[in-house]
Amino acid sequence: QAALRLGSSTVIPDARLVYRTAGYELTAFIEIDLGTEGTRFFARKVERYLDLYVSGDWRSYLSVWPLVLTVTPQQSRARALRLATESVLEAHGYGEAGPIQFDFAAVGDVTGSNGRLGSVWQVAGRSGVHPPDDPAGEEPLPDSAARQAEGSK
Repeated sequence: QAALRLGSSTVIPDARLVYRTAGYELTAFIEIDLGTEGTRFFARKVERYLDLYVSGDWRSYLSVWPLVLTVTPQQSRARALRLATESVLEAHGYGEAGPIQFDFAAVGDVTGSNGRLGSVWQVAGRSGVHPPDDPAGEEPLPDSAARQAEGSK
């Protein structure tokens, strides 16, 4: 585990990822969900991420706030965690989307032919599936359309 103590908050993602090429950089906290805890447990983790983000304490340690990518055993679990995250964001006054991008995907999709950088991620506050760095203004692909489009490449 990568423990990150920033100010008065402790966020413990399972990993921190920086994926960089000549013209591209993706920075993310990775959460690996085994489906053994309830959605309320995950919702409390989302609240800790929000608290840390709002505090600004992380700015002394990170140049940009990372995406939070959660990999789950099944798509149904990814959907359940996305919905729980949207509820937390709404409770904090952000609507369904907040200042932090929370993405969710099943392990089979992340390791499948579309890959972890493909349109396999459910994003809190948005419909369809997206690549992990897709700006919020882009038109979403419905789940089945995304898989067909990616599969035809």
